[in-house]
Amino acid sequence: MERITERYRLAVRALGKFHELASRDTLNEIERDALIQRFEFSFELIWKCAKEHLYVQDGIDAASPKKVIRACRETGLLSEAETEQALKMVDDRNLTTHTYVRQA
Repeated sequence: MERITERYRLAVRALGKFHELASRDTLNEIERDALIQRFEFSFELIWKCAKEHLYVQDGIDAASPKKVIRACRETGLLSEAETEQALKMVDDRNLTTHTYVRQA
């Protein structure tokens, strides 16, 4: 349980940093890249925290972000609307990676 608590703490902190930058009205290119990186980092921490929670609390061993999100819906951690939004975030995260590789 201590590991989940630490992962949760890190995820909340990363999400706060993401929101801090996302709340700005305008971003230069470096800030935009930093915002994308913060999104990716926050997303990774959150889904891995949820994965650990599902395993410890419910014995569910989901291996991918989408499986974790669907399991969160099945266990009542997420509503249907939250599940749809979270699944879109997986696609957005994948899109940022592919877009960045093409631009490099």
